[in-house]
Amino acid sequence: MPSEIESLHREFKDQGLVIWAISMREAPERVTAWLKQHPISPQVLLDLDGAGSEAFRATGTPTFVLVDRTGQLVGRGVGPREWAGEHGRALIRAL
Repeated sequence: MPSEIESLHREFKDQGLVIWAISMREAPERVTAWLKQHPISPQVLLDLDGAGSEAFRATGTPTFVLVDRTGQLVGRGVGPREWAGEHGRALIRAL
């Protein structure tokens, strides 16, 4: 999945797409170690106390949250998704 997210990030970043990877309740050292072995370009945010996960109702991993250009939550999903497919790309273009 990181390679799929990388691909989308590269394809849509110049059009304003922002992707955040959010680490839920993981120690910063573990996240840093993982990122050294699996570098990704989206910014990684740490949710140490679970407040962000709770706010977005992240009940499992991965949880995806779609926010439009005005900051409105327009969709969410839990579990793997084919974002790199045409349906996923169409959703992103519509944002």
